[in-house]
Amino acid sequence: MKNLRYISAQGWHAPSFRFKNHSAHQFRSLIEAMTLNQALLVSSMYRTDLLYFSEKNMNKPILKVWCLLTGNNYTDSLAQKLLTGQGDQEVFELYFDSMSHLKLHDRYYKRYKTTLNEIFHLEPSNIILQELTQCDRFLARMSTKSHDEETLIDHPNERLAQPSMFHFIPLCNHYIRKPFDN
Repeated sequence: MKNLRYISAQGWHAPSFRFKNHSAHQFRSLIEAMTLNQALLVSSMYRTDLLYFSEKNMNKPILKVWCLLTGNNYTDSLAQKLLTGQGDQEVFELYFDSMSHLKLHDRYYKRYKTTLNEIFHLEPSNIILQELTQCDRFLARMSTKSHDEETLIDHPNERLAQPSMFHFIPLCNHYIRKPFDN
């Protein structure tokens, strides 16, 4: 069974794990070849997120390649400093929880959001991105703290759909009680 997995470089690690130019696309293609499944890579100066499907935990070989391509030396202690998760619910909880922290830094958040929107327009059929987008929009709609319904992906004149993965409902319920912009 395919499991959704997540690796994220954030904070002071983020700039050294960032992909520039076409290297992000090449790395994502390599991950898809290694896992034989779709992947999503969002790389900005202040945060790089990799979400991928795989039956086996491929984090260690993926991190070794990631370090090689970005000029980092792989060590187990370095790997432990990155945020990781597996399974639909855990991955999206980690992603959106850490995104709420990024939102506290407007400049960083705007750069990440710009990058994510560029990817959305280049890869609208990416399954992981579609699910992430639906959850983001659902959470924004359900947020009780803000009326502006800000989302990561800009969707003018598009109808909001409820997330299709059944794991999103507990996540959404969690954020209804604890809105994004604490």
